Amino acid sequence: MAGFAGESNEISGTRTNSFIPIAQLAAQYAINKRNSVSLTAQYNVNPVEAADKTPDIIQENELLYKTGNLHLKNTHWSKVTANYTWLPNNMFSISGFTGWSRYFNRLMPIFTPDGPDGLMLRSLENNGDYQDFYIGGSVSAKLFDRSLVLQASPKMWFEKTTGVYSDRANYLSLSASATCYLGNCYFQAYYSSASRGLVQYSLNAISLKRKPYYSFKIGWRNGKWNLTATAVNIFRKNWVAET
Repeated sequence: MAGFAGESNEISGTRTNSFIPIAQLAAQYAINKRNSVSLTAQYNVNPVEAADKTPDIIQENELLYKTGNLHLKNTHWSKVTANYTWLPNNMFSISGFTGWSRYFNRLMPIFTPDGPDGLMLRSLENNGDYQDFYIGGSVSAKLFDRSLVLQASPKMWFEKTTGVYSDRANYLSLSASATCYLGNCYFQAYYSSASRGLVQYSLNAISLKRKPYYSFKIGWRNGKWNLTATAVNIFRKNWVAET
């Protein structure tokens, strides 16, 4: 699939025009009944918002002013993923996957003491790239006549940013779940590990620390009704999921 979009804005008497190409590719091939591979590829553009191009200086709070930049350029990004799945029998499924993405010439906030009365001024500029690569796998097992379903998926990440906020982050993430079916009732437990990763594209953060996430679900269903109750992170002292 391929296409394009266009934008035209006038800010403080200056007109800016953007051409935004979009391309997506998805392919899947079944080698036989038990083996299959898939591939996806994307190319897209994050356009600059009109408000980020205004040259006017605006007071954000008592300590910070902010302004835009008429010369900002759109951020182009690409992403490629590949997956291989093996079904040895009706009980187990094993997959291996990998992916790569890159954001080129990202928009980044720059802070200087150039605001009115010597206060901080946040301006914007295109500065540096973001790139990640990951490799992982997943295992699924359907046991006891499919009354118990177990799933686990480890993934190793390699992230890098360049420019004024250059950084690296390599970390292992893990998610796992168990679901038990008893008649019309089912019980499910889910867990995902904590991680510290970089942010692909944001004007508010360059990295994030994610806390562990866990949930417990109980449900009942028949042909007409479906009732569920879920408890999420019940042993935490607050609702902050990431910082």
